Amino acid sequence: MLTPEQLEEKKIVVRRWVEQVFNGKNLAAVDELKIANYVDWTPFPGQGPALRGFKPVLELFLTAFPDFHYRIEDELAEGDLVVFRGTWRGTHQREFMGLPPTGREVTGQRIDTFRVIGDKMVEHWGCGNELDVMQLIGAIPSEQ
Repeated sequence: MLTPEQLEEKKIVVRRWVEQVFNGKNLAAVDELKIANYVDWTPFPGQGPALRGFKPVLELFLTAFPDFHYRIEDELAEGDLVVFRGTWRGTHQREFMGLPPTGREVTGQRIDTFRVIGDKMVEHWGCGNELDVMQLIGAIPSEQ
């Protein structure tokens, strides 16, 4: 059983991920916070394996939504797992998955679970309202 301090250290790894990679657009921090053979159990469509597959998707997303900002709403840690619920906002300012920029501001919500070993994330599971986001930028027609 981990101490409260050890659990807090695991939450700090995930907070650093959000603040440095997503909000700080620091792609070099990806290698600092995830192992090379990181497993994403809920990958983005077309995403390749491990960090080789993750990095291009991250760059695509941060390029298309350059004002992207993620806020952690809640976080929990138990054992080697850290779970957080968050809200992100961004404006579709550049091409995304073949869709020209719409200038629309979108809001996404996610729940993500990371397995953290030492000071690195090794696995990820997540779910969010990506369908809503894709409808907001016109990539998928919304039902009337």
